[in-house]
Amino acid sequence: MVTPVDDAKHRARDEEILGWVRARASGEKCTAIGRRVGLTCGAISLATKDIKDADIAKSGEPEAVVAAAYWRGK
Repeated sequence: MVTPVDDAKHRARDEEILGWVRARASGEKCTAIGRRVGLTCGAISLATKDIKDADIAKSGEPEAVVAAAYWRGK
């Protein structure tokens, strides 16, 4: 059973990752984000790419339209 505390922890983590997505979309490199939050560039890249890929898959909009709101490249 998921408790309200668990929900709050998951929500806080989701918000943290969305902050990374916003940072990358504004041009911050994953190495800089990683240094700031104490994670590797690979961890930041994987977490943010998962969000971007899920958004593209589930949005119902053309991939190029969705991808334009994110960072360029991998």
